Amino acid sequence: MGKITECCVATVGDKELYRPGESVKGTASLKVTGEVRAKSVKIFCIGHALTRWREFTQRYSEDDYVGSESYFNYVQTLAGNGNDTLVLTEGSHTYNFNFRLPAQGLPSSFEGSKGAVRYWLHIKVERPLLKFDENFYKFFTVLNRIDVNQPVYKGAVNGSAKKSLSKFLGVGNVGDLELSASLDRTGYCPGETIFINLEAVNKSTKDCGLVKATLFQHVEYTANGHTDNITTAISSVVGGKLEKGQTIKWHQQALALDDVPPSSLKLTCHIIRVVYVVFAIVEVPMGLDLELKLPIKVGTIPLGVHLPSTAQSDGQGCFSYRTAGHVRNAKCRDGVEYFHKGQGIFVNAEYTPMTVCARNVQHQPAQPAQPAQPAQPTQPPQPPANAHVTAPPLTPSAPPADKLEMDKLSASAQSMTVQEPGANVPPFGTPDDRPPSYEECTRTATVIPQGPAGPGKGAVLLLLCRQESLQNVREAVKRNMGNLRANGGVILAFNHTFPMFPDTPTSAVLLFFGSDGAASVWCHSLTSSEPALMSQMWALVAENKVALLPPAPGEQFQQLTVRIMKRNPGFKPTKQYSDEFQGLLRSSLRPTKKTFGARTIMSSGKTSFVCGDWSCVPASPSELTVVVIQWPSQDRSNGYSRQFDTDPALKRYWDLTCLLFSTLSFQDIPVGDIYSFLC
Repeated sequence: MGKITECCVATVGDKELYRPGESVKGTASLKVTGEVRAKSVKIFCIGHALTRWREFTQRYSEDDYVGSESYFNYVQTLAGNGNDTLVLTEGSHTYNFNFRLPAQGLPSSFEGSKGAVRYWLHIKVERPLLKFDENFYKFFTVLNRIDVNQPVYKGAVNGSAKKSLSKFLGVGNVGDLELSASLDRTGYCPGETIFINLEAVNKSTKDCGLVKATLFQHVEYTANGHTDNITTAISSVVGGKLEKGQTIKWHQQALALDDVPPSSLKLTCHIIRVVYVVFAIVEVPMGLDLELKLPIKVGTIPLGVHLPSTAQSDGQGCFSYRTAGHVRNAKCRDGVEYFHKGQGIFVNAEYTPMTVCARNVQHQPAQPAQPAQPAQPTQPPQPPANAHVTAPPLTPSAPPADKLEMDKLSASAQSMTVQEPGANVPPFGTPDDRPPSYEECTRTATVIPQGPAGPGKGAVLLLLCRQESLQNVREAVKRNMGNLRANGGVILAFNHTFPMFPDTPTSAVLLFFGSDGAASVWCHSLTSSEPALMSQMWALVAENKVALLPPAPGEQFQQLTVRIMKRNPGFKPTKQYSDEFQGLLRSSLRPTKKTFGARTIMSSGKTSFVCGDWSCVPASPSELTVVVIQWPSQDRSNGYSRQFDTDPALKRYWDLTCLLFSTLSFQDIPVGDIYSFLC
């Protein structure tokens, strides 16, 4: 008895992303062993949406809510007529197919926890009586045409909000809190940058919390007349605290838009609605936060790109965009979840839809109108609370958001409207560029909070850049100070000269995070929002073998020693070597370090390259060890080094170390140089 061992569906150019009105065509091949009898071989092209979830009722039972919509269900018979017996002989059987998608009324592909809009090809081999039919599936993505080049999407989005603050327990009035914000335009595509202008004024006598902005995705599912809402935080901008009498301003602050599915269009899908909105928030302790919502449209045709009426495939599954630059098709990395439900022809399957990504395409943000007499703050300018993007991991999960914010967003999603182009934009001034003081930088190192990637053993991020590019990197790090704090990171030290690569003079910034994941998230956020830096810098992340003490404040430890070593692959430690090495470590090295007040904050067990070309370094990440030690002063560090010239036990320890490791870079860095870097 024969069987079908494989079914291969190949579209022209291996294309996976289509627009309404395009043709889905290609070949379907069946590989058969032996002889297979069938009634027919058919291929279906299906577009369908399904919502399904369960809710507990007050009667301790479950109600199953199901909603569905069908957009098309085409079929072509590839072989057989359904009556006579079809014989598929051993070998490969290839059939051509061609379907034309409807030009109107198709929603974009979407996958969520309680519903999905899905498009697929279904190959069905109908078997004779008493035989099970054989089914094969291939999914593809359909994206509606949301062209952000249209005038309706080029207008700025702006708004303002105000609330009166009360004393403890809501008694009395201590003044007003005002918030105004605007976005440079209404429509964006994944990979583009949202530029935010914001002004928060605390006219009260009460200190407020952080000033932040978060991009939310709100999905509304409908079934049997009921709705369910899911809200996900995509990315955030985190600033500083707004103290009493203070004004905080953001000018063209960048907020990254990751690879997410597009917004829903009206009159396409009636059971799944996808909406995006930027929330500007000022935290109010012991009260409701001041919030301002700025709805946006996530499109499928980026700014500056002009898509023909019928996009042409380039043979690689990508559209041939005109003047596309860095525009490409990519799998959604956020704003999607697998939908593990099925109903009728809608099969239970895992599929990640695609989107159009305009990553690294730079556009000049719209300039907000400036008043003739801008308002002045009520007290001398304060150091800015620099802020930047908190990028989520590359999985479809999102950082947690405050439940109250989620509930408010869900309740108000129906009323979201986009302001018409040309509406008045609130005035904003130029931010104060004075960096935080040295004390502000170093004292934050007393306690190292955990970053969004979860708890860890402590990690160091070594950021290297070309010396001629130092100014650009400095400005980028300054813009990312708020995001650095949000990821639990601090700047440990800066050195203008840090040799690492042959014939390439480099400078270095050393940062500390609670985990290697948090360090990588911040570094990827920096390079995503500052793509011009990609060719100018290198980044290395090292995580501790075991949890060590976090860095101490700068007023206590004034110098760092950074040593990067390569493990010698040809040396195999013996038991005698290990016993002697460990004995000298306990009896000589550690007591000497304690005498000179040294504090080891990094002895890496895992190292990775997260940015830049490290091919000229004669070692792989697995062969590298990074050691970072804090010293109370340069004299203590120098005194410790001199002990290796006079103490025989320390000399022997160093000889043993050189058998196991070779030093690639060794630098003493004064911690006080942090201030010169930020200035």
